[in-house]
Amino acid sequence: MRRKSNLDTALFQIIEHIPPEEKAPVHQYEDTSVQFGASYYYTIQAGVKVDNDNPNATPKNSEPVLWSGRSYLPTSRFIEPPRGGSETLSDIIIAPNPYNVNDPRVQAQGWTDYRGIIFFNLPATVTIKIFTEDGDLIKTIEHDSPLKIGSLRWDMLTESQQVISSGVYIATFSKPDGEVAFRKFVVAR
Repeated sequence: MRRKSNLDTALFQIIEHIPPEEKAPVHQYEDTSVQFGASYYYTIQAGVKVDNDNPNATPKNSEPVLWSGRSYLPTSRFIEPPRGGSETLSDIIIAPNPYNVNDPRVQAQGWTDYRGIIFFNLPATVTIKIFTEDGDLIKTIEHDSPLKIGSLRWDMLTESQQVISSGVYIATFSKPDGEVAFRKFVVAR
């Protein structure tokens, strides 16, 4: 089961059902229908059919099934699908830009506290520095991905763990070879 949410809820969507006749020592599922940038939680529940003459069977059910419990907080961290990158700094995109906490598209991503700026098309190794429009450095992020994952979500917290306020911000992207690029983004809370 899967849910896209930042809320503590038991409402999961069934995305895979393995019939009882399919017996295997290991079952594997690859979720190919995820939305990029969204946060997903997964959980598993098992059921077993019970014979009608078994005392654990529920008489009301035509096909009595005994279900296992399931964890309502299946993982302590959400899962975000990776995305490829680019070695050209001019390809970097910041989204959403402008960021508006009241935008339904932001709220639909399932982010904790609805905070998230995503940097797309990052090179494998890059240093991201985020400045206020007055030039104050508020965050430094080292992106070093041997798998060349070119996306990174920033939770909009400063180095001192403060949520950034509304305003204009400047991000600098520096590669180890000295190449630098600048991007501007706006936050509306």
